[in-house]
Amino acid sequence: MHSTLSEYFHRFTTEECGTRISTRKMRQTAMQHCIAAVGDIALSEFGFESARRLQRYLVDGPNRNAVSANSYLRMLEPVFERACYEGALAENPLRLLRKLREPRTRIETYEAGEIGALLKACDGLRNPASRMVWRTRIMLAVCAGLRRSEALNLNVKDVDVEKGEIWLCAKRDSPNTWAWSLKDYEDRKVPCPQALADHLVKVIAELPEGQPYVALTPARYRGCQKIRQQGKWSDELSVTPDMNFNKPWQRLCRAAGVENKTFHGLRASCITFWLQAGVPVQEVRALAGHSDVETTMRYYAGIRSDHIERASAATQGIMGSLIGATGLEPATS
Repeated sequence: MHSTLSEYFHRFTTEECGTRISTRKMRQTAMQHCIAAVGDIALSEFGFESARRLQRYLVDGPNRNAVSANSYLRMLEPVFERACYEGALAENPLRLLRKLREPRTRIETYEAGEIGALLKACDGLRNPASRMVWRTRIMLAVCAGLRRSEALNLNVKDVDVEKGEIWLCAKRDSPNTWAWSLKDYEDRKVPCPQALADHLVKVIAELPEGQPYVALTPARYRGCQKIRQQGKWSDELSVTPDMNFNKPWQRLCRAAGVENKTFHGLRASCITFWLQAGVPVQEVRALAGHSDVETTMRYYAGIRSDHIERASAATQGIMGSLIGATGLEPATS
């Protein structure tokens, strides 16, 4: 008897290893959508028509779009690819689908004034440790382009202030650290500008003995260590060791007068600054830790407001010259 989709997926996830918790969760959600769309049918019955039904279901549902549909389908491809390898399917039906065209979305970034307001808002926090930690997190994201997980897992040994570099690398399980890996599994170096370096020197000097993490408060680090000692540590905690992140961040944004923006937007701002400064896109890709240059181009090389202003000024100058040369006056209403 052939396995159903749910049975095969359970076996797939049980035997899967080395996959990030966020990927596993998204793959689980994708399979739930798949079963909702076509039913918990036998794996051998999942063909091209089933794949089309799934794609339509992902697009037509509430709060769904082409971007999320393509993402869910990508999550399921390895599952059906393995089924092909094992002989349960002749071909992967998802590979026969035409990828949905995704609209270009405006990347969320911060203006310089907003970044300054966020840093100033940190000074208003009552807890001195929280003031230091949130300033550190913001500066790591906007000065070095770190993701939230990368900032929260940054260790003292990763920082070389003399060379002006930060080394982002996987961590092993040890008495003082927990196992963690980067999103793309590739270690990389990023710049540590002087302002960030000076700040990190102060942070490191004030860390309690035995704490290697620069972007966690001593209280939170002790809490993490307690959870580890109790044997309750998880991959999800490794990715985000400060589970109480979003609410304090939102309060900080409100205090700074910055509404409806994410922490990830700081990283996007940094990468945009690099591109605007003329750093070659291939180098930006490596600094950002993107899997391919298309990601860098698509999400961070869009038209910025200063480009629009320069283009508008150039057009205005050309039109002025044309009007002057023809003796025509601009139309009035």
